[in-house]
Amino acid sequence: MNYKNFILLLSFLLVVSACKKDSPSEKIPPKEGADAYTPLIGRWQLMKITDSNNKGKERNLSNCRRHSSITFLEGRKAREVRYHLALSEGESADRGEGTCKHSNEIFDVAITATNTLQLIGTETETYSYTLKDKQLQLVLTATLPNGDSVSSTFFYQKDYTYNPAKELIGTWYVHHWWIDGLYNYDEDFARGQCKTKEKIVFTETDITIYQYDIGSEGCKETIYQGSYKVSENQTKIIVSSKKNGFVGNTIFDLENGNLHIYGNRSGHALETIYRKDKKYEDYF
Repeated sequence: MNYKNFILLLSFLLVVSACKKDSPSEKIPPKEGADAYTPLIGRWQLMKITDSNNKGKERNLSNCRRHSSITFLEGRKAREVRYHLALSEGESADRGEGTCKHSNEIFDVAITATNTLQLIGTETETYSYTLKDKQLQLVLTATLPNGDSVSSTFFYQKDYTYNPAKELIGTWYVHHWWIDGLYNYDEDFARGQCKTKEKIVFTETDITIYQYDIGSEGCKETIYQGSYKVSENQTKIIVSSKKNGFVGNTIFDLENGNLHIYGNRSGHALETIYRKDKKYEDYF
């Protein structure tokens, strides 16, 4: 090859190379659902469950059950940890009995359509889902024998770990008081009642209970102080008095910003509901 022909060939190759660089590269289509799956990756804490056949009301979950979570992993896998309060023969959740247990299951995850995913394990469950910031809702729908559809909605929060001991820390003000699940003292409280001043203050280790009652000397204040811990099965607050060392316990629940304290007085079931926002003015 003479020098002139070599120059022409080299020029041609340079032009072809430049054309290839300027032309758009062929795009590889993303794996189906890839972009939709990525935001799901991480640990999601169960916050609450609602059911359509109960008018969308929040399901009553034990403190133990609230430890449940689901973690979406790389490689389209999910690990669900389910907690439940296991009762032996003769035990009752109403008495704060039982053992907090959990189980694990690994699922394959498939994004089958827009906002629809499947958890594929021993059984396959299909959910519609919505995802916004750190809030995830999974909706499981079933068809009854009569053709009606019912659904349960599972609410999750990302990067949050439920710990009832930490949830308790702060000042809780009385909002409601029930006797035998029938008599509601809300109207009495609204008119101004000594008990509206009641509150419970938790630190990491100590508890202070402020109770009030109308006696011959007006609104009488009684203060109980002690240390506390949450029982292993997550159902009770165990209190040790600083005054005399007496150890007692009370059954409790935490849900939707409410602290439920259960007790018994002269054979009557008591339920007191507290929140961290103060509802009533002090009339006494």
